[in-house]
This record gives sequence, C-alpha cells and structure tokens, in this order.
Amino acid sequence: VVGYGAGWGEREPEPGGPWRWMLNGDSKLTAFAAKDYRRARLQFTITSFNVPRKFDLALDGKRIHRMIVPSDKAVKVDIPISLSKGAHEMQIITDPGPVEVDSVLHNGDLRALAVRIQVPRIVVPGEQ
Repeated sequence: VVGYGAGWGEREPEPGGPWRWMLNGDSKLTAFAAKDYRRARLQFTITSFNVPRKFDLALDGKRIHRMIVPSDKAVKVDIPISLSKGAHEMQIITDPGPVEVDSVLHNGDLRALAVRIQVPRIVVPGEQ
C-alpha cells in the first residue's frame, strides 16, 4: 500500500483519476509492505507546473530515481523497488522548487506548486 504523506495538496478530481499537487520542496509518499517484496514496482503519472523540473525520489533515504518532469504533458513513471516488511518513507525533491501560481497565471491562486502526481501504486508481479 502506498499513499500521500506530508507536503501534498487536496485531492483534485480529473478524467483518468485524481491528482495531488506537491506543495513544498520536500514532500513524502508513505508505503507499507505486509511482507518482503524483492521485485515490486512503484507506478504513477506525473507532470510539472509551468516549467520542467528535476525530480529526485528517495526510498528510506536512498535515491532510487531521477528524471526531468515535463510541464507540457503527463508522463507515466514505473520504478523498480525492493521493500522489506514494514513502513517506508519516500522523499521527493524538485528543482526548481514550488512557485506561486499567481506569479505565473495572475489568477489570485496563492498556492506554491511544483509537480502533481496521480494516485501512486505499488505493483507486485503475480499479486495484481
């Protein structure tokens, strides 16, 4: 099971499934494994607000993925991971960090946004 941890906005429904915006420069996803999973995959769809961003993902303090997230389209991400039984923390850092929406769109939206992720999930081969 994987879910949003600290640093995420409210759920925003959209065709294809709900999204959440990353609201600060250091947001978390949390995962819980009921047993050891040597060959699991973390999957989600991601896009960046306004400009492409470097995206780093660490699992329990160790970087496991780095990419450039485009701002003009959503991309599917599929990352191989290994989880031991128990709770895990995934830290996300972007560069540049969040920017205030109003400073770009001049619409009164004072949220600072970086990337948005559509419902992350962990897939285990043979257990779908």
